[in-house]
Amino acid sequence: MKEERQQAYLNIIEALLIFFNDEEELKKILTASKNLLDAGFFETLETVAEAFLQDGDMDVAAWLRELGTFISKNHAKSEALKLNEMAFLKVEQGNIQDATQLYQQSLIISKEIGDIYLEANCSNNLGQVYSKLGNFYTASAYYQQSLEISQQMGDTRQQAICIENLGQIYSKLEDYSLAIDCFRQSLALKESLNETFGVVAILSRLGDVYTKSRNIEEAIAVYQKLLTIYT
Repeated sequence: MKEERQQAYLNIIEALLIFFNDEEELKKILTASKNLLDAGFFETLETVAEAFLQDGDMDVAAWLRELGTFISKNHAKSEALKLNEMAFLKVEQGNIQDATQLYQQSLIISKEIGDIYLEANCSNNLGQVYSKLGNFYTASAYYQQSLEISQQMGDTRQQAICIENLGQIYSKLEDYSLAIDCFRQSLALKESLNETFGVVAILSRLGDVYTKSRNIEEAIAVYQKLLTIYT
């Protein structure tokens, strides 16, 4: 069985070398072979690359190693996304502890492969589950991490989400001044994106915080703005 699998690895590599200059064929080969792209495959790929290097064919060796890195990253990303999906289902089932562990695993993978978009998403998800657990300071730290990455990427929408989430944390901690500041920032970003639904949600949160902080005039102004959107 081991020899058969080893031969299967070699067959995949041979096919990849035949179609090395045909991107569509390469995708088809990798898709058809996805169940064989395990640790054994990558070990075999490195062995073949080393053999080409020893024979003086440095270009082929380099190409195989670059391909291996590409496949490995994509394989790891797929695994991270699956972990995210599983974590989401755990949250839906009310199993927050398991969801937290799954999101943590996904975050580790996203950092290993250097996928900052996925890292930002995982950090935000961890903020949400820690908030559900009542661990607001840890939640805010993850939201802040996600925000910083989003700013680095220039992702306005994700920035608005992170800042809104931070506002909700400060509201739960009854730090209404910081909550109001966050909701105002998030509101400005969502207005710049013309996200009507998002604007309505933020205005509702902002009105609630103004009311809780006994800033009645500001609360009335926010609710009046909400009415203009609905009418």
